[in-house]
Amino acid sequence: MIFYGCRSTKVVEPVPEPAPEPELPEPPAPKPPAPKPRPLRPFTTDWAGTTWIFRDVPESSREFPGYRGVHFARDGKLLLINMETAQGKSWEARGNRVTFHLETGVPSLPLKGEFQAFFPKDAPKKAPAGSPRRVLFVPASQGSGPKAANGIILEEAKVNVDVVENHWIPRYLEEGSTVPWPMGREIHLMLLPNASGGLGILGYGGENRFRGDVHLGRDTFVPGTIMITRKTGPAIAFENLYVKKIAEATRYVQVDDDLYLFAETRQVVGFRMRLFD
Repeated sequence: MIFYGCRSTKVVEPVPEPAPEPELPEPPAPKPPAPKPRPLRPFTTDWAGTTWIFRDVPESSREFPGYRGVHFARDGKLLLINMETAQGKSWEARGNRVTFHLETGVPSLPLKGEFQAFFPKDAPKKAPAGSPRRVLFVPASQGSGPKAANGIILEEAKVNVDVVENHWIPRYLEEGSTVPWPMGREIHLMLLPNASGGLGILGYGGENRFRGDVHLGRDTFVPGTIMITRKTGPAIAFENLYVKKIAEATRYVQVDDDLYLFAETRQVVGFRMRLFD
């Protein structure tokens, strides 16, 4: 007889395969060094007789005035346009450095002291024909580095109309807040050729018509004796001030469709040309 004994079978546990090592992410490619900011290009020009403005509203707006600015008079005087809180005195320039000297006050544009003039960073090397020139004024203490972004960009003003033979309507009058402005009256000023070959001024102040001669130069506006009729009425206070300020004028500046009269460096009257439909 054959006896079969029981034999235990040894179970061999499978050996687990080693876990794959996690793939390490590729190290990021080193960033190229940031390009060094290019220095600003110096802006140089003959400033004498030029006007530069900062627009507060779009150029297409008829809101008055819509901008503020400066005029570099040919005799070295500095005229501030639509900045009633200050009065200009003089300017000087050397290379791309321009210095603004003030008579009194603090201007609403930060233009006081010495500045460097540069082309704005986005200015093309060759501007399209007919486009206005633009300049970046940076305080001289800031140089042309990163702080130059704190400067102010102005554009060169253009003149749309002739000062002669146009109808000028007053929109600003020095001390004008002290008198009521007449309503519904065609207050105006016109410059017209006269019989002697020169120029005359004709106007209406709200109660009376006035006229006189005027000498008009490249920067200068010098009225002679102004003759006026003497009717009185509710607009007489405004009229007296209006004619007085015109008589004080010694120079003028034009911007777009506007005309400004100055007594030396004080802005005394501001006009906008009347557009007839």
